[in-house]
Amino acid sequence: MREWKEKFLSQAGKEVMLKLVILALPTYAMSCCKLPKTLCMDICREMAKFWWRESEEAKKIHWTEWEKLSEVKGKGGLGLRDLQCFNKATLVKQLWRLLKNPNLPVSRVIKGRYFKGASIWKMKERGGDS
Repeated sequence: MREWKEKFLSQAGKEVMLKLVILALPTYAMSCCKLPKTLCMDICREMAKFWWRESEEAKKIHWTEWEKLSEVKGKGGLGLRDLQCFNKATLVKQLWRLLKNPNLPVSRVIKGRYFKGASIWKMKERGGDS
């Protein structure tokens, strides 16, 4: 079944599949915790293989580097996300929400669990933190 899909998907179909399915799956997890660098690299590697593959048997030649594929469309790329940068951006968005709305219940829980009365900017990363 997988081979059939890959043989008949156009480049536009592959782009839609990557953006709407593969890149959407880890979004929630990325907004909650920092994913390991190796996991992000593995996902990007599999996406690149899927992009360039014609069929299971065909040799997989990558005609350009991943950085070019993840470049915005206005600069000649495909607009695929760099997962490490996206992970950082979603975490910073959570931090912004925490600072902007300190009285929300979720903000109070996070402050109580991770910051315990100290300033967010002076906290050090601990081994057990997610």
